[in-house]
Amino acid sequence: MAQKPQQKIARNHKAYPAATKQWKRVRDCTAGSDAVKAAGTEYLPALGGHEGPAGQAKYDAYKGRALFYNATRRTRSGLSGVVQARPATLAVIETNKDAATQVVDNLQNKLVIELLTSSRCAIVVNQGLDEEQASASLWNAESIVNWRIKRKNGVNVLEMIVLEETYDDETDVECREVRRR
Repeated sequence: MAQKPQQKIARNHKAYPAATKQWKRVRDCTAGSDAVKAAGTEYLPALGGHEGPAGQAKYDAYKGRALFYNATRRTRSGLSGVVQARPATLAVIETNKDAATQVVDNLQNKLVIELLTSSRCAIVVNQGLDEEQASASLWNAESIVNWRIKRKNGVNVLEMIVLEETYDDETDVECREVRRR
């Protein structure tokens, strides 16, 4: 049977733009005071006295004095600890049990942090040519640019997902960042 040609997905899901704004706010808050202050007027609006030629200097001083209590990061950290209070259980090949447990614990930690931050992520498992070899990679919410969910037998099932990745293209003399889907 002939395979269908792959289609290039050029557009993002209609819910993606609004979601990226929410994810950015949460990521900035969990990153801390420097990230929040770096966003400038996005989170700390300029006041009336910050207009005119001397306004920028006044705003910079105002921003420098501003305090940011990082309740978001503290909450995420606490919830992550609660979720991971019990170690993950996994049936593993006995020959490499310690390494597999460490990999699973690391993946679990990243998964919990990402879910508490954005409430969305993807784990992609690639099976190697040797059936005993597999690798799992975690994709954050911003990398999931399009998706389709269908209802089958009363259950929502992910039917299609488009992941966007950025990688360094070092084929030329100069390096450049390339995005692909």
